[in-house]
Amino acid sequence: EAYYYGYTPENIKRLVELAGKYHLIPTGGTDFHGLGMLNEPVIGGIDVPLESAKQLLALAAQKTLRPASP
Repeated sequence: EAYYYGYTPENIKRLVELAGKYHLIPTGGTDFHGLGMLNEPVIGGIDVPLESAKQLLALAAQKTLRPASP
């Protein structure tokens, strides 16, 4: 997760760069554990670029087109 609640813009930039270097898809999340938790971020409280979702969908489409290995 490159995009994460509490990460600084510098942290995010570095993690996105590392993801690119290693051909990984930078994802993100808030690590939401439930309502009423102290200092809990809200669901959807972090912006993840649409490009990450597009890359994940494209990868999923590639995986479903491959024949199953024996």
